[in-house]
Amino acid sequence: MSVARVVSYAIAVGFWLATAVYAILSSQAFIVEQFLKPGLLPPVAFFSSHFELICPVALAAWAVPRAEAIRRRELPSVVTGVLWGGAASIALVLPALSTLEPGPAALGVAAMAFVAMLTLGWAEWTGRRDCEWTMPEQRPGADLVAVLVAALGANAIETGASLVTSADSISFADWGLGLRYDLLLGMVVFLVITLIRGLANMQRRPAAFETALSIGVIAAVWIWLIHDVVLASISWRGPDSWMISLLGGSAIAWTACARAVARRDSPSDGVATAVCGLAPRFAARPAGAVTWLLLLAGLAYALHRVSLIADWNFVVARLGVVLVWMGLLAGSLRAVRVAARVPLGFCFGASLIVLIAHSAVERVSADATPRTHAARWVGEILAPGSSGPAELFPLLLEHTNIGASVNVKAVDLQWAELETPPAGVRPNVFVIVVDSLRRDYLSAYNPEVDFTPSLDAFARESLVFKRAFTQYGATGLSVPSIWVGGPVLHKQYVTPFAPMNTLAKLLDHEQYVQWISMDNILDVILPASSRRPVLDQRVQVKDFRLCQTLSEMSSRLATRGANDPPVFAYTLPQDIHISVITREGGRPVDEGNYQGFHAPTASRVRRFDTCFGEFVADLERRGLYDESLIVVTSDHGDSLGEGGRMGHAYTLYPEIVRVPLIVHLPLAMRDRWTWDLDRPAYTTDVTPTLYRLLGHQLSASAPFFGESLVRPAGESAPMARDRMVAASYGSVYGAIVDSGRRLYVADAIQLREMAFDLGDGPMPGTPISPDPATRSQASKVIRDTVEGLAKLHGFSPSK
Repeated sequence: MSVARVVSYAIAVGFWLATAVYAILSSQAFIVEQFLKPGLLPPVAFFSSHFELICPVALAAWAVPRAEAIRRRELPSVVTGVLWGGAASIALVLPALSTLEPGPAALGVAAMAFVAMLTLGWAEWTGRRDCEWTMPEQRPGADLVAVLVAALGANAIETGASLVTSADSISFADWGLGLRYDLLLGMVVFLVITLIRGLANMQRRPAAFETALSIGVIAAVWIWLIHDVVLASISWRGPDSWMISLLGGSAIAWTACARAVARRDSPSDGVATAVCGLAPRFAARPAGAVTWLLLLAGLAYALHRVSLIADWNFVVARLGVVLVWMGLLAGSLRAVRVAARVPLGFCFGASLIVLIAHSAVERVSADATPRTHAARWVGEILAPGSSGPAELFPLLLEHTNIGASVNVKAVDLQWAELETPPAGVRPNVFVIVVDSLRRDYLSAYNPEVDFTPSLDAFARESLVFKRAFTQYGATGLSVPSIWVGGPVLHKQYVTPFAPMNTLAKLLDHEQYVQWISMDNILDVILPASSRRPVLDQRVQVKDFRLCQTLSEMSSRLATRGANDPPVFAYTLPQDIHISVITREGGRPVDEGNYQGFHAPTASRVRRFDTCFGEFVADLERRGLYDESLIVVTSDHGDSLGEGGRMGHAYTLYPEIVRVPLIVHLPLAMRDRWTWDLDRPAYTTDVTPTLYRLLGHQLSASAPFFGESLVRPAGESAPMARDRMVAASYGSVYGAIVDSGRRLYVADAIQLREMAFDLGDGPMPGTPISPDPATRSQASKVIRDTVEGLAKLHGFSPSK
């Protein structure tokens, strides 16, 4: 097979695989709203917006080396070309792929792309060599050696990638745990290969059957991977998910193996014929095997880097484990041609020794925790099972990522009747919600921080709530919950949203001029207003920067008169969002010393801290600082390397749910109110606090909504409530219990539970074992809130 034909085949398969992946992403409303529309993934945005141009180019690249087959009217090549040409023609007249929305269209495009991949494999297979199958060789020894080589290679590559990309060291015990898991997985693979060969020997055409069964096993692995890793991570369940998984797994396996089956390099070895399509032919030679090993190490390193920067439920890391393992196994089966006559009993005995050794070590080190992503996941594969409230997981799955096609009624939420005239004293209000800002990156919360002097000075004159939390672990639902003043239905989004937007109602009633940095979320949840001169009007959301926005605010303040109505300003700067840092090269923006911190993040915090100080100084020069209400908080935190985690979105960990919450009250209000800085506080408490400060008596729409952070002087505080927190984009829920001292998490994606002691210090928290009392208490909080929201909106999963 010529190099041009191989390259063109790879281009064709890659094109349709990319199309299928984009359609799968487009099938989920939260991904469309939070990632695709804002253009946070530039390569994905380029592909989708130029699909109609890329499609015919990829078709031409595939067709040119196959011109002779098409001229001979070989059916598979003709069918593939016609179908592809039709798709390219349709793409020219239909709206761009970037306009794809959740629903049947997205599902259809994904299915079409996988079917196209199957036809590509069909066309490749018809070019097979004219070669008869022969009787399969019995080579258990070679199989065992090949599997052991793959296991050792996988462990070396995984350990090396972790060492190179992580600042943390890996101890001998960590390495040994990873090696044990890889060897145990290798024995499982060996047993599967032996079973395939045994079943094939019972057939009339054993080699052909062995090949077909091997391809089926590879397809089953990919079907499982797509369904239980990829689609489960975005909470896609049900018959549709199985259909896409079956098509996708079959398409990936067939396109990967079809070339090898067509060449039939090993007519007596069906396993090698199928699997060796995953490795190049040069891997059979010693020098080529080393080259292949280095290429796989480079792939593992690249994927590990991507996973550390931004990964969704470790999907990239887990795909990397599968690709490296399959590549190593294919290369080993190509290269190993020794020990063919070792008795099968000896090989089974070696497998048994590995199993016994693993069991013995496991008993004395059951609490050992793998340090690398690969070892951790391999351990989960080998010891599947759920922990935690199993009865809660189905409820969470049913109430998460409610589809755009599901009609849910909007509810008229009220914190107060708003029938009185506007308040006599209405301070200017500045709400700064820094996307992804962690509390321990501010000196007001962490004395080790020396790069936020302006925010520290501001905090000394303000209320610093020590136990502050977000209600949701990512922007998609966190921002709406701030404007509502409580949790929202797990849907992007209930429309019309205006009846639920209690903060917008307050601003309209109090006749505030609204300076707001509008984004794709606020476009949906805010009602139209004639009092809203937009901030950052010509700036894309991903380019919102606090310095730029504060400068615009200062310029507007300079033009205001003494009798102008009060200002409400709101902005969600993206300075330290993980996608922004990645797009900017993942490097610090200055030469400062940030030992103990994530330097790219810390340097950007230092930069906007300076701008914030200048803004406060400008307010003071204008005599506005002591008359203004200023809130500095975050919509969520971020994982910055803890446990190998990076980013946010689908998980709940202490570093994600704990946020800064600093409130500067006008001087005239301070004597009239009291507060408790040690009491648990939430971002959803900001809106009821504004209602209270502007003179309105509160009446929550439900018991799980927020509460005011302040109360009239002399009034006793009510008992602190346990509250639910949740991931914005996946079925991972939690509860803050024990007066904000513990976090319990029920992960319905991984079917596990976690608990953390949040402590009193600046660090996010430490893992602890969930005890029955905590599990019961937290599960009740989660269940009551999830079911309460469903009842409030009239939502039933069965409808």
